[in-house]
Amino acid sequence: MKRFLYLAALLLTVACAKNHLIVSGVVAMGSSDGTTFITDEGVRCTVTSCETEKPLPASERLYVIFDIIQQTSQGYDIRVTRWTQPLVKDYLTASSVTDDKALGDAPVKILGGWTGGGYLNLDISLSLKMESDTKHLINLVVEDPKADADTLRMTLRHHSSGESLTAAMLNADTEGVLTETYAYGRSYVCFPTRGLLPDGKEEMPFKITSTWITQDEQGGYVEEKVYSIGNLKK
Repeated sequence: MKRFLYLAALLLTVACAKNHLIVSGVVAMGSSDGTTFITDEGVRCTVTSCETEKPLPASERLYVIFDIIQQTSQGYDIRVTRWTQPLVKDYLTASSVTDDKALGDAPVKILGGWTGGGYLNLDISLSLKMESDTKHLINLVVEDPKADADTLRMTLRHHSSGESLTAAMLNADTEGVLTETYAYGRSYVCFPTRGLLPDGKEEMPFKITSTWITQDEQGGYVEEKVYSIGNLKK
């Protein structure tokens, strides 16, 4: 799993240049009190303006796109051009799940991800019914590691209440009607990493499994397991 932005390197470049710089399209995840945004790398950004319909909220997790206006003694002055409030929730352990069906088995795919700020941050894609208020539930289930385990194994689950595309639906849709009622959405979800590593482990590889729709050699749609891998450190 790859980090989507080398923010520290970018800000180092800015710091080495003159004041009153403008760097556009910086992307970062962090926290905010509504006026100050602190990136996961610890960079302090003072929000001098926000060009979004809604102002930057106070939140423990925010995905923010911004322009750097100038360097200050405390960090940077920024102009926010876009922000998203990701879903934040605790992971589940497999041994704690009492109703497996309640977690769902709808397709969901990890587009990218990274660890930062004490979270496993995932950029995910899923299908949903347009003009519907139905909530889609996302959960990360962690298998209880064995004493000799060399990899943390997890499963990303998606419950769509029946409002997501399936391989059977796509195979039956010879006229392309489904494109009028369904769309693929993108979202961010953050799971705290606290307690994920077994006692005595400073770091450990992990593998996340999910179900996604792909096409076979004949062009038919099938649902199969897909995987994302990474390395978790304390």
